[in-house]
Amino acid sequence: MAKNYMKISTNFSQFPELKLDEQQIKNCVRKHFGTIKAPIYLYIDHKLKTAHGLHAARNMNHFHKISLSYKHLSEAKSSAIKKSVECKDWTFPEWPRTHRFYHSYLITLLTHELQHARQVEQGVQYRRENWMGYDERIEDKDPTEYDACMAEFKKADKMLRSYCER
Repeated sequence: MAKNYMKISTNFSQFPELKLDEQQIKNCVRKHFGTIKAPIYLYIDHKLKTAHGLHAARNMNHFHKISLSYKHLSEAKSSAIKKSVECKDWTFPEWPRTHRFYHSYLITLLTHELQHARQVEQGVQYRRENWMGYDERIEDKDPTEYDACMAEFKKADKMLRSYCER
């Protein structure tokens, strides 16, 4: 029986200044979010200014569009100290010496938005009552946001390690 191959498209090639390893990101997504069935479109968006990222499901399981803010990505790349202060309440995995804060920011953001894609297809994975040890670290108690924040704690570190492997 043939394995179902997850389709992932991006517009990363339009932003060479961000130096994103498109193939490595796709590999990470397939490895850590391989249960998502619908195709995924990872989209860097110049118009997204306030939010860091945004998930939208088109026609329920037709495809997932994950928008990443160009503004916030470029800020994380060019001024890590300023961005880490701005995102002080986020939990970032430790990045290896070969990589920078920028990579940790990117992977944490992707993990959060990919968890929203997973929710559309499979429901909430991390229920608040089962993870009360993290409760004071998660501001938004809405079940879907709580779940996405828990995914940051549980999956971002593993995903970052996968991304950093060459």
